[in-house]
Amino acid sequence: MNPSNSNLRRRGNRQGQKLLLIHGWAHDQSIFNNLCQALESDYNLYSFDRLGYGTSKLAPNLAAEHQHINQLMGAIDDDPVAVLGFSQGARIASRLASSYPHRVRSLISCGGIMDGYAAQATDPHAIDLERLKRLAETGDLAGLRQDWLQHYYCTAGMNPKATEKLRHITGNYQARDLLTPAGHDFNFPDNTFSRLSQSQLPTLFVNGEYESPPRCELADSYMTENSHSSLWQISGAGHMAVLSHPQQVAEGIRTFLNQTNRESTRQS
Repeated sequence: MNPSNSNLRRRGNRQGQKLLLIHGWAHDQSIFNNLCQALESDYNLYSFDRLGYGTSKLAPNLAAEHQHINQLMGAIDDDPVAVLGFSQGARIASRLASSYPHRVRSLISCGGIMDGYAAQATDPHAIDLERLKRLAETGDLAGLRQDWLQHYYCTAGMNPKATEKLRHITGNYQARDLLTPAGHDFNFPDNTFSRLSQSQLPTLFVNGEYESPPRCELADSYMTENSHSSLWQISGAGHMAVLSHPQQVAEGIRTFLNQTNRESTRQS
């Protein structure tokens, strides 16, 4: 895997703290455009198109994405940086932090899950992955995209402007990950949840008011184990809070990173 093929983009304040953004499923890095506008005066922001998404020419490989990002981060900084993952990107961000702790200074999980955590709560809006795979395999990308855009995760807490933006992003989704087992193989040997919750890595969970119960439960369970973790809940938002409520998400990020920096300074 060649990190140069990952379309790494930098924007924002070159003198600010570095923050790497990892997008979710069926998206590309443009999902963060509004959030970056809200953060760019203070932070040095990096984003990229994940393996098999957006303009990336690399093959989808969910199990190897954290390894690819580890290579990519060499072009960002030798020192650890803050990492934000959204949705499936949060799963990958947590794998990165668990496998390469020297890379991650702090972790921000937006609507995310972690390998190794089995929620007791059920998700009444669980994604029907098999249906989406069948649509991809028959070449019905229009049907797949429309199916996804009507899903609860894409509609709860959204406004017309955010919905139109998501429709545009989803229109570029080619379902390459669904056409190869490596692209949607969620099996991961490490218990990321156990390792990170015990590591005391500074961690922020950003969840919308209407986020799914298992993802909310994850945040609550993690915070009972990790005293350096916190939750920022956004009123009126759903799973797509980074798109529908970027200013509120940015406020949570600033609050968390400022506090983390103050604590780091006191300890040093």
